[in-house]
Amino acid sequence: MRPFLLAFALLFAAPAAPAPAADAGLPADALARAASALAEKAQTLPSAVGEAVSGGNLPLLFALLAVVPALLIATTCYVRVITVLSLLRQAVGLAQIPSAQILAILSFFLTLLVMTPTWTRVYREAWVPYAQEEIDLQEAVRRGEAPVRTFLWKQIERSRNTGQIALFLRSIPDAEMPEYYEDIPWRVLLPAFILSELKTAFFIGLQLFLPFLIIDLVVSGVMVSMGMMMLPPTVVSLPFKLMLFVLLDAWDPVVQMLIDSFTFA
Repeated sequence: MRPFLLAFALLFAAPAAPAPAADAGLPADALARAASALAEKAQTLPSAVGEAVSGGNLPLLFALLAVVPALLIATTCYVRVITVLSLLRQAVGLAQIPSAQILAILSFFLTLLVMTPTWTRVYREAWVPYAQEEIDLQEAVRRGEAPVRTFLWKQIERSRNTGQIALFLRSIPDAEMPEYYEDIPWRVLLPAFILSELKTAFFIGLQLFLPFLIIDLVVSGVMVSMGMMMLPPTVVSLPFKLMLFVLLDAWDPVVQMLIDSFTFA
């Protein structure tokens, strides 16, 4: 969570005045002016980010920022949503429609919808007091962890996948099952949450596959009885599956089922 808060602080930091343009033909002066402007920028950032910039730890800071997308995926419902939508596309029989970009965009906005209550709590309980210098970075990280940890645990508990936590705890020497979910280490909670999301997504995908599988079986049986061996059954069944999808207006119930499958923190 520390890299996430650092990136969050960097995005919302107040902008500094632009650096003066360097004279042509003077790369050394241009580098010195850029370093000076970067140091001034560091003074306007929160202390943790400012120390990283002014202390010459830019490679480390950029490396931490590169981890932020992975942390966002690992601590949100994005994995479940994108997996279910991809399985739905395979169930209908459309290999490239909707495209992967469209599914990713839809998954992003559904994730934003589901995660807004959790992120609002993080903003109010951690970021606002830290920005007003009421608490230090360590306390802000501790407060910011609590809503995210609650969301992850509630999804695992609702899916009845608490056994995943014991699975990963067994890989830690002398580790015992914590009495409270607040005591579960992040290195155990995150992989357990991702595995739980995959299992839940596969279960939802199985329910979506069954109606389309029945159509494939019926079409295949009819074609075999008619002796039409050379025509692929998928070519004939695809229009019927699309017709069923359109007549049922299936996008609404699929999205509603996805949203209802989550427990809001």
